[in-house]
Amino acid sequence: MKRGMIVAGMLLMFSALTVSAQALSIDAPEYAVVGETLSVTVASDGDVIEGADVYFVLNGGTPTHARTDEDGVAVYKPLLAGTLGITARYEGLTAEKTLSVEEVKAKEVKAKGTSPPNEGGSSGASGVSSDEPSSNIVMREIRDQYLYADRDVTYSFTSGVPVYELAVRATSNTGLISAQVELLKDLSGRVSGPPDGVVDEYINIWLGKGDFGSQSVKEAVIRFRVSKDWISEHGVDSVLLMQYSDGGWVELETARIGESGGDLLYESSTDHLSSRFAIVGTAEETASTEESMPVSEEDLVETTPERATEGEEGVGFPIPGFGAIFSLIGLLATVFLLRGRL
Repeated sequence: MKRGMIVAGMLLMFSALTVSAQALSIDAPEYAVVGETLSVTVASDGDVIEGADVYFVLNGGTPTHARTDEDGVAVYKPLLAGTLGITARYEGLTAEKTLSVEEVKAKEVKAKGTSPPNEGGSSGASGVSSDEPSSNIVMREIRDQYLYADRDVTYSFTSGVPVYELAVRATSNTGLISAQVELLKDLSGRVSGPPDGVVDEYINIWLGKGDFGSQSVKEAVIRFRVSKDWISEHGVDSVLLMQYSDGGWVELETARIGESGGDLLYESSTDHLSSRFAIVGTAEETASTEESMPVSEEDLVETTPERATEGEEGVGFPIPGFGAIFSLIGLLATVFLLRGRL
C-alpha cells in the first residue's frame, strides 16, 4: 500500500514538473502604437510554438483571434489608444500579458519594433545614412524594427508620406534597424535627370547606415498610394515605381493591390534599398496620322488604247479630215435645198 502511494506521489510530482516546464510565455514590446502592426512571439521553455491561439482584447472589447506562424509569431494592428490584453493558448496551456497602446506622432517619436532575434547586433537603433539636403525634403518619417533572416518584417508609415508599408527580408538576423522615407520637393540633385513619364512624387528610402540597405537585403516590398484625382487629371493608364540604380532609372515590377478612400494602392519589389525612387504615370499614345497606301508601279503606268486592226471589231483611230468632209457635204446639200425652194 505504501509502495503504491509513493509511486503515485512520484507521478504527481513528475506531472507537475512537466507542466511547469511546458508553461507558455508571450514575448512582446513594452507598448504598441496606434495604426502599427504589433508582433508577439509565443514560446514554451524557450521553443517557439506554431499554431498557438492568440486573442487580442483592446479596451475590454471583442477579442480578435490570431494564430502563430512557424516562427511562433502572431500579429495585430490596434486602431485606438488604451489597454491591450493578450492571451495565448496551446494544448491546455495559457499565458497572458497586458500592455498599453499609445498615440505616437511619427515625426517626433520612433516606434518600437518586434522583439530582438536570438542572434544579432546591439539593441540600439541604427539610424540611417541620408545624403539628401534638408532643403529638398518636404517630410520624413523613421521607424525601427528588428530584422530576421528569410522572414518578412514590416515597417508601417503613417505621417502621410506616399509609402505606407515597407516589408523587408534580410539576409541575416540583426539588431534594431531604422528605415526612413523622405518625400522630396523636387528631383534630387544626386541623380542625372528625371525618368520618362509623368512624375507624381520623388521619394528616398533609406535602411540602416552605410551600405546596409544595398548589401543586407534579400527582398523588399514597397507599398505606396497614388491619388485617384492625380491619375484622372493626367490621363494616366498605368503607374510604375522606378528606382535610380547604377546611374539610371530602372522600372520595378509594379502591381495594383487595392484602393483606400481617394487613393489607389500599389506594391513593387526590389533587392536593395538606401536609394532614390520616383512614382511615375504613363499613358499609351494613339497614332494621329493615317497610314498611306503605297502606290504600285502598275498604277503609275499610263495605258493607251490599242489601234484597231483590219478585221477586228471595235472602233480604231479615225482617219484625219474624214469628219470635216462629211460636214462640208451636209452644208452644200442644205444650200441646194434652200435655193430650190426659192
